[in-house]
Amino acid sequence: MSLATTPLEEASNEERVLAAASGLLSSHGEAALRVTTVAQIAGVSVGTIYTHFDSRDGLVEAAFAEQYRCQLGTHLKPFDRVIGPNCTREDLLMSLRQSADLDSASEQVAARRIRCEIMGASHYRPKLAEAISRENYDIAQIELAAARQAQELGLIDQSLDAEALVALVQIVLFGLVLCDSDIDEYMQPSNFADSIVRLAEAFFPIPS
Repeated sequence: MSLATTPLEEASNEERVLAAASGLLSSHGEAALRVTTVAQIAGVSVGTIYTHFDSRDGLVEAAFAEQYRCQLGTHLKPFDRVIGPNCTREDLLMSLRQSADLDSASEQVAARRIRCEIMGASHYRPKLAEAISRENYDIAQIELAAARQAQELGLIDQSLDAEALVALVQIVLFGLVLCDSDIDEYMQPSNFADSIVRLAEAFFPIPS
């Protein structure tokens, strides 16, 4: 009879190291990320870490990239998460409204702030900046496929450039972090979401 193992125990050495490093970044910040501490948490030797990451900086960059990836929820894919044969205009509009949530208690707010912090850390880390760009590109491609499908279904104006529309939506969703800190000072969150939906309505034809 075998003993049950935890997900961390079942993971590869590289996955355990990355999980440990990401956890340290989340809880204590970059200054607390020491290779010896990561090795102890991951249950591997320091030498094992250096077989997967060429330096502490390489480990930090990989951990930041993993953190960033974990903050890319479905709220950044409002078209993809609802598109399908039975999708309606109202489904698309509701999905956009949910993605534009500025409620300070929302998990989306926390995700936006973490992404913003990591993007700041990438300013002097070219490899991290490249990893972030790849993740953002992948999301845009998923949304582009969903937007084109919505056009085929007659849910989005077919005369629109789907790439431009997706870029506009992504700019709005990624830029919401600018509103998070002092949204209550100049508008109510619900009013902001309503404005996003009203703007989107111009792109989504009303079924005849």
